Amino acid sequence: MNAPIDTAEAARIAEAVMRMISARRAARARVAVAISLAGAACAAAAFVPAWQYMSEIASQTGFADYVSLAISDGASLAGAWQVMLLSLAESAPLLGWALIVAVAMVFSYCVRRLVRDIALIRSPLTINASLS
Repeated sequence: MNAPIDTAEAARIAEAVMRMISARRAARARVAVAISLAGAACAAAAFVPAWQYMSEIASQTGFADYVSLAISDGASLAGAWQVMLLSLAESAPLLGWALIVAVAMVFSYCVRRLVRDIALIRSPLTINASLS
């Protein structure tokens, strides 16, 4: 038969278990912070080549010329707006835009994970139910 455990000993055991769980959780969160920080840094660094690629494609396809024409001489395009819109649609650097949106999504995901993992490191683990 098992001997009954007194409340002081049960509280001490529960406290030790919670400290161990909290320490493991914080260690896992520290590793996750490092991974999220590295991912966010890589995504931030990927903005530069993605932007360069998009601007290069925009200048090669003539998209930049069409946009500058629409901005500088918008009154003369009033009669040919359909042709202008089709020309913009044909020359739009969709792959460059998609690349920038993908990099932005990866960056925002890494920052969201980073904030969540930092919160896990800082929040203490407590016992919700009282022992009786």
